[in-house]
Amino acid sequence: MSQAFPAQARLKTADEFALVRARGFVQRASGFRVGFLPGQQRRLGLVVSAQVGGATARNRIKRSVREHFRRHAELWPRGDCVFIAQTKAAQFSAPDFFFALEKALVQLSTLPRPA
Repeated sequence: MSQAFPAQARLKTADEFALVRARGFVQRASGFRVGFLPGQQRRLGLVVSAQVGGATARNRIKRSVREHFRRHAELWPRGDCVFIAQTKAAQFSAPDFFFALEKALVQLSTLPRPA
């Protein structure tokens, strides 16, 4: 299995992030939010600001989310997802972080889809 995070699986432009924010919906969890806009393929965008912590903490969070996205793609809904870290995200242990992320993804998959 490739460990690459290909360009077609990423949200890259501000317009793509803004579209998810404007037309999608958000699942809140302790330490982060996941914005979602239904679509044909799974794509991921990451927002981890300097308020979350130092570079090491921010990079660890981004690596963890990308790893989960690659290894457990079936848990992520089809469409554009924007992961937005909050300050508390840096305080999670790895198992607690993945548990909270998977719980949010399950809740996200049960929400009604916008018309």
